[in-house]
Amino acid sequence: MTASTSDQDILSATKLIWLESMRSQKKWGLTQKEAIILLGRRSPSTYKSWLKKAETNGRIRLGIDLRARLTLLTDIHNTLSLPAPNGDAYSRFKCPINNTVFQEKSIKECLLEDSCILYMNAIKQYCSVR
Repeated sequence: MTASTSDQDILSATKLIWLESMRSQKKWGLTQKEAIILLGRRSPSTYKSWLKKAETNGRIRLGIDLRARLTLLTDIHNTLSLPAPNGDAYSRFKCPINNTVFQEKSIKECLLEDSCILYMNAIKQYCSVR
């Protein structure tokens, strides 16, 4: 059973506001430009408009691509948070990973270099099996 359009709009707003909160240096340390890259390289004015609608109305209609990206980002956060005590999930997102897949880069760096949905999903899968 799928969520109704209204439920999807509320969930989209919640996730967009969550991503904005993750930009903090204490969390993922993303610039606005980096958040936009993770959302598929939209314009800064579009991002600001979406965020304003989400914060004002508590709902926003986003396309399936954006909903998938936000879901993958929240899934990555959740998989990093499960085994991480005391906010360590934030540093795990930003610290280099010593394996051939990541080539000594952090999850953040990898996502910013290649923000296609398939790669985001591969990173989510990597995080979930660790």
